[in-house]
Amino acid sequence: MKTWGLQTCVLVGFFLVGCQTTYPMADTFKAIVASQKLQRNPAYDYLLLEFNGRQAQMALGYRAKKNGFLVEHWYAGGEMLEMRDGRVYKVFGMTHEIRRNTGKPPSWEALASSTQAISWSRQLDLMPGYRYGMQETVSSRKLSLSEARYLPDGLNDKLVWVRDDVQTLDAQGQPWNYMQLFALLNGRVVYSEQCINEKLCMNFRFLAHTSP
Repeated sequence: MKTWGLQTCVLVGFFLVGCQTTYPMADTFKAIVASQKLQRNPAYDYLLLEFNGRQAQMALGYRAKKNGFLVEHWYAGGEMLEMRDGRVYKVFGMTHEIRRNTGKPPSWEALASSTQAISWSRQLDLMPGYRYGMQETVSSRKLSLSEARYLPDGLNDKLVWVRDDVQTLDAQGQPWNYMQLFALLNGRVVYSEQCINEKLCMNFRFLAHTSP
């Protein structure tokens, strides 16, 4: 296991400070040229994020097994994204935050072996707007090979796909239903499509370090 402090993490054109538009995070991606080659240190693991064809990346600052979950902290400047077993769990320092999350989803092993969807729920504390205790009902299931829509570039056909169908309320209190996708290789999430809020759903791809 490798652990790095925040000082080792590199900000790569991500979440510009001082942007005062309605959705600053989304606007940040507009400033990132889609064809821009992102610089990476081969000694570190990275998380590649994509939104509307624009890319940015976060560097791994912490990884440990905790209470049965693989907990990872990804950093870009002053922003931190916490993932648990590849699921977005908390978000801090960004214009949209998940400050608390009670979710205890079924394990990937349980989903991979189940022939039926597994239902579970979670409560989220969200910012902005002091949206505390937001209830989400989730139905998770393994997808069949025929249901897997595509194969992301660079990933092989041995992936196991899991889909979340989520029911909740948006910032205006209206029903909002959305889908999330997870691609697993050897029990680990290597690609996913997840939402932080109704205006920001992104693709996440794990990039392992290449140096010994």
